[in-house]
Amino acid sequence: MGKWTTGDVVIAICAVICIVLGVVVAPIASGSVWIPLLLGFALVAMLVQTRRQRLRRGR
Repeated sequence: MGKWTTGDVVIAICAVICIVLGVVVAPIASGSVWIPLLLGFALVAMLVQTRRQRLRRGR
């Protein structure tokens, strides 16, 4: 894989925080589980897409 940029790391950290909030905190607080999970998975998808594009440009 390519080198991780600061933006990649920030997006990955935000995605992990959203997923953890959705899985751990939201059920305890009896809130909506789907919103943080969807945000987290959207951030993961965005990260994967940007890294793939960067790898294609590097070839």
